[in-house]
Amino acid sequence: MVRVTGRSRGMAGHLQVPLDDITRSERPAAEPQDDQRVDDRNRLRVLHDEWLLANAAKARGRSPLDHLLCLLDALSADFFRALYSACSSLARSMSRCEPRWMPPPTRTIGRPPACSRWIRYPGPPSITSRSPILRAMSRFLVILLVAACVAPAWAATACPQHFALGVAPLLTNPSLQSRTRELCFEAHAVLHSGVSRTPVYAAEHLTRSNLLEARTLSRKDAFHPEASLPVTDRSELGDYARSGYDRGHMAPNGDMPTRTAQAQSFSLANMVPQLHANNAGVWAGIEMAVRELALTEGELYVVTGPAYLGADIQQIGRGVLVPTHLWKVVYSPTQQRAGAYVITNDETRAYSAVSLRDLERMVGVQALPALPAQVQQAGMALPPPLAQGSGTARRREARDEGAGSSKAAGQGGFTLQDLARSVDKVLRRATH
Repeated sequence: MVRVTGRSRGMAGHLQVPLDDITRSERPAAEPQDDQRVDDRNRLRVLHDEWLLANAAKARGRSPLDHLLCLLDALSADFFRALYSACSSLARSMSRCEPRWMPPPTRTIGRPPACSRWIRYPGPPSITSRSPILRAMSRFLVILLVAACVAPAWAATACPQHFALGVAPLLTNPSLQSRTRELCFEAHAVLHSGVSRTPVYAAEHLTRSNLLEARTLSRKDAFHPEASLPVTDRSELGDYARSGYDRGHMAPNGDMPTRTAQAQSFSLANMVPQLHANNAGVWAGIEMAVRELALTEGELYVVTGPAYLGADIQQIGRGVLVPTHLWKVVYSPTQQRAGAYVITNDETRAYSAVSLRDLERMVGVQALPALPAQVQQAGMALPPPLAQGSGTARRREARDEGAGSSKAAGQGGFTLQDLARSVDKVLRRATH
């Protein structure tokens, strides 16, 4: 090798160029210092191998937390090394491949295509291994970077108490994401859509104590438009007047433990247009069955919403869309299982029970994204809808008798059907 020195733009610099660019016949003998460098590299390589073996032996006795910290240290080192390399490449390109002053070369990193193959520059200093403060800062930086990548996958929420594991549902259908707004209430949360002027979903954390308090309250209707929503996005009382549809609750009034929570449940942001026979029939039976299950197990997480399938979607008033289906997801922390009811928004007395994964494929909502994949895929044995007007005594009897609840549900005339038949029925109706 021959060192060629020169000046560029008034700044001293140096480059190492291949000897082949001069002549092969004039190759000088290797300098002693080059041999010493080779020996040093070989010695460092041996020490590095010994260090790897020693760390592998120590790793067998480490706790999971120790492994996590080691992983963060490795990620932070890689991050700073990549950042250093990027900054060095940028500096070389700005100086037209004639580096300004650099410390003595210690390692060769990369081959910038526009520069000489033999440009050398130092690697990033290992400051994170010398200072505990800098090591902690680098770990924190890596955690922030990972969180920034993961956060979009799970929707942020201002009311995590209403969601399983504090994670709000994820909208996997892009058409549902436009003009949405989260509303946090005392006993439930709503994600409202300004496109449909209805909720995308309503979420509740049902507990035995809250439901026992709810039983002591008489129903007091207080339907009202949601003042916190823009007028252009919300529904009004006049939209439902003489429309032939009920104002159907997504988070039902019967779940609300206080007068304040009950009044909030009558917000039109919690309503969808629903046929009366459906609202007072199979849907009311599903709501009662879910309450009884929550009383039995102590707590449930519930997410309820509408679905709009097919091309021929009806609307009422000033553009309030009428859902073709309704769904209610139930998660039991006791059983560690989850499932979903699905019904058509018509005079049916039939319902379907599906897994969360099947529901997601149908409606484009991942209702409980924090649950393990096997829970979302497996489904749950959901209790059948209870007959409307059965009364408290009958509901308690059905809960106590276990198998007797199925008999009571059978007397209500509600039948379990395959989801594919339900969807096919709506699609055929939309095309004729």
